[in-house]
Amino acid sequence: MSYFQNVFFHEFLGDRHVYLNYRLPVNSGRGSEIVVSWGTGPFNLSGNDADSNQLKYLNINYNINSSGNVWNRLSVDITTAASSSSAVKINEIVDSLNNNSIFSNYFLAVNLNNNFVQIKQKLESHKMKFYIENGQAETKLLFNLKAPVVEMHSDFEKHLISNRFQKESMGILLKLNTSLNVDRTLITNASDEKGVKYGYNPDSPTSDSSLLRNLFV
Repeated sequence: MSYFQNVFFHEFLGDRHVYLNYRLPVNSGRGSEIVVSWGTGPFNLSGNDADSNQLKYLNINYNINSSGNVWNRLSVDITTAASSSSAVKINEIVDSLNNNSIFSNYFLAVNLNNNFVQIKQKLESHKMKFYIENGQAETKLLFNLKAPVVEMHSDFEKHLISNRFQKESMGILLKLNTSLNVDRTLITNASDEKGVKYGYNPDSPTSDSSLLRNLFV
């Protein structure tokens, strides 16, 4: 089995002609060209996340159609415009992002009422895709707070983002790593659309053989 997360604004319905009972709803915390933070600032970005990686970096993965089968990873220090890395404000994060030359080529960060950070891509959705990587600054800003997590048969790994350019892959799923503390927290906190937790235990995943009973129901 695998724990999957849908970070995009596209519902995952699995292989409906084969498997009938698996789906991941859209990431309701974003749109096709924008993503919004849900954490409450100011943010303490002075230390490390649960996997000992620096909190001050926000990692963005993006693909531009003209670049072919390539995902680019942009890591931005979002404390560069802050007066204190232990109390970083929304406007300071927005300035830090927009001051980054690579970021500003492809994205625009907006301060929404001093409560949220909005990141918008500059190209239309049919020309560019992007998502925020889990870990580091995302654990504080919570861009992926509303990105659903579901345990599914490992056969769905063919639909991972990393397989986006392979035949028959939807390329919209992230596979969570049970050896990473950040991902373990996401698995433990996974819940349905009504907010009811599934009760997943990253140390006791369901076997693929047991999950088979759900594949054809």
